[in-house]
Amino acid sequence: MAVMLLPVSGCVIYLDYPGPQIVEGIVISSDGQPAKGAYITIWEGRDFLTLFPISYPAAARGEADETGRFSISVQNEWPARITASKQCEFGYFEATQASLKEVVIQLEPRQGGC
Repeated sequence: MAVMLLPVSGCVIYLDYPGPQIVEGIVISSDGQPAKGAYITIWEGRDFLTLFPISYPAAARGEADETGRFSISVQNEWPARITASKQCEFGYFEATQASLKEVVIQLEPRQGGC
């Protein structure tokens, strides 16, 4: 991986960023029904080499349709974590390059309630 570090805090330029891919899947609510309107976040999958601690940024965001399905275009490296949330529920999926078209996220009630 080619990386250029600039002498500016938190600034990283990647020279080998992958092309866009489509991530498709479905979010299922804790009651077994499609999670209409669930929020999906795909987190940056590459490892960061920086001089300062940084948090992993979101690579893309989207929302499930009325059938709980989503399709999000993203430029990312894999594996990466895909999270979904709706009201008091949360779930995640550890995505690999081979699983980008068959993501299934099962939501569970958040610990500690809402």
